[in-house]
Amino acid sequence: MSYFHCGKFLLKTLFVMENYATPHFPTHILNYISSEEMIGIRAGKKHETFIEIWMVTIGERVFARSWRLSERSWFTTFMKIPLGDICCLGEIIPVTALIVGNQDTLLTAAINQAYNRKYNHGDDSYYVNQMIDPTRWERTIELRPRQLVYC
Repeated sequence: MSYFHCGKFLLKTLFVMENYATPHFPTHILNYISSEEMIGIRAGKKHETFIEIWMVTIGERVFARSWRLSERSWFTTFMKIPLGDICCLGEIIPVTALIVGNQDTLLTAAINQAYNRKYNHGDDSYYVNQMIDPTRWERTIELRPRQLVYC
């Protein structure tokens, strides 16, 4: 175990494991993301508030794609600092963002189908058609939960 001194206290070091074993979201979180239209997200470590965005699931994987192509967005923050949180069912889940882009054509097609299946209804049809447009494929991320481990 690793310890460090903080004033007169001896504290355990907290590490975030990211690349050892790929953790998966709990089933109730995946079900929530699959069924709810808007999911709370905050990118980076400076933001205190969550914004709501569209997310889709493919199996046990969670994806998000930026609809706005602005240079100041949750997506561009994740590009600089790939750490953040999502909020589901009152739980805050620390996540790591991985840029998916459009290199894997089968995965891109599956993500497009997931967006189309989940959001192609009513007023959202206009936005989903833009969301699956090739101009937005490069702004796709996969969100993975981070495990907090005491060492």
